Amino acid sequence: MRSKLIINQSVINGEIAKMQRGLMNMAIDTTNQAKRNAPHLSGSLVNTIRVRPVNKSKVEIIAGGDYADKSVPYAAVREKTNKAHPWTTRYMGRAFDEASNNYSKYFGGKK
Repeated sequence: MRSKLIINQSVINGEIAKMQRGLMNMAIDTTNQAKRNAPHLSGSLVNTIRVRPVNKSKVEIIAGGDYADKSVPYAAVREKTNKAHPWTTRYMGRAFDEASNNYSKYFGGKK
């Protein structure tokens, strides 16, 4: 016995759009959480945390570097160490962990 599967292109397009929305929502939530987690001494680091869409299926979440007339070369160092405020280390890592734990919020189903 043979079976035939017919998939409507509009259904596929709808699922792709849902995935893209989920990805962007996850990236925005991760960025916002990283901003809450980051050290806030001058605010420069927090102001450089941003989402950059690369293509329809990939985004980057960036901290530091040169952005909005600010130069924050220490962003990677602060991810790993901060003697003055040790609870702020892993500001990006903790944000990614939280978003990963909420996978179903963005994409449905189980992780």
